[in-house]
Amino acid sequence: MDAFVAARDELAHAALAYVRAQIDPREHAHSAADVEYSEELMCLAAGRVARAVEALAESRQPIGWDEAVAPV
Repeated sequence: MDAFVAARDELAHAALAYVRAQIDPREHAHSAADVEYSEELMCLAAGRVARAVEALAESRQPIGWDEAVAPV
């Protein structure tokens, strides 16, 4: 469970960094790179959350975690 909590917190921080990069009022030369970098960090953190949830006992996984998702 500790790995899941750490991964979840990391994802939340990465998502906030992504939002901050998107709405940063300063227009500087690195803004596009900041957005791309924070997006990559968010995707990597999401993968860690998925692996941490998979490592949990089935009774501890979020409801519906193991259900197939219909393609959009």
